[in-house]
Amino acid sequence: PDDSEDPVGKRTLRTDRLAAWNDDVDSATRYQALFESTGDAIMLLNEQGFLDCNQATLDLFGCETRDVFIHKHPGELSPPRQPDGMDSLTAANQRIAQAFRNGLARFEWVLCRTDGSEFMADVLLARVTLTNGEILQAVVRDISERKKVEQQLRDAQELLEQRVAVRTSELLSANEELRLEIAERRRVEKDLAYERFLLNTLMEHAP
Repeated sequence: PDDSEDPVGKRTLRTDRLAAWNDDVDSATRYQALFESTGDAIMLLNEQGFLDCNQATLDLFGCETRDVFIHKHPGELSPPRQPDGMDSLTAANQRIAQAFRNGLARFEWVLCRTDGSEFMADVLLARVTLTNGEILQAVVRDISERKKVEQQLRDAQELLEQRVAVRTSELLSANEELRLEIAERRRVEKDLAYERFLLNTLMEHAP
């Protein structure tokens, strides 16, 4: 039977993949890359899935153990669809392929913690060449607060623009009223001047 449809076969493939990783990669190099970088969530993966992760990754996603995390596919850590409507699993595979092809891929992505809560993340995938082949190092940063502030700034800017538009409209209306008032005043003054002219003419020619 096709191992892709067989849960036992899937577990065997995953076990073989992780065993090969642990056998072929020097542990000091592996953990130096994971733990001596930054406090960001860092994970290593290949086309089949995750190979390793640091504690910050477990904290970010709410996973209790490394084994629980590395047996997940990147697409499983996302909602079914991304904000653009694309299927998360399909999009995740495309991003991984892009990073392997180009050496680097950076993008914003909606991820899910194990409790189901979603958060916006900045994801950086970088291709790394090791003795046993090429893998990807992923650095994930939770940017939910930054996106929240950006949205608040956009909302404030939109509100300000609306207020400016209203005020501009009011000023234009006031200017139009003033223009009409001035025009009316000039008409009245002209009428009064004409009436004074007629009155003076009548008085001059009165018997």
